[in-house]
Amino acid sequence: MRFDVGYCRDRYCGAKSAIPIIVLMFIADLILFHIPGLMVLGIYYSMTQGSLSAVTDLLKLGTLPFVLGDTIKILIAAWIARTVLVANPSSRENRLDV
Repeated sequence: MRFDVGYCRDRYCGAKSAIPIIVLMFIADLILFHIPGLMVLGIYYSMTQGSLSAVTDLLKLGTLPFVLGDTIKILIAAWIARTVLVANPSSRENRLDV
């Protein structure tokens, strides 16, 4: 999964600004982790409670508690990625294109 994020970052974002990297990581985090997690949580609640929960209830239970931690991790990872790319510009040339 993280390979896809790295590929997209190399291909489309560049290393001139950290903002595109942060946006890409937020989108990847949402698509790869939060949406499937909410679907599983919804299935679990429908199986245990006998009815479907509202989307707002699922968001309160399955996404909102993790937003702050995910934001901090994404900001740190984007800063590290940008620092590595600026400090070592040859790393972009030496990557494996698949």
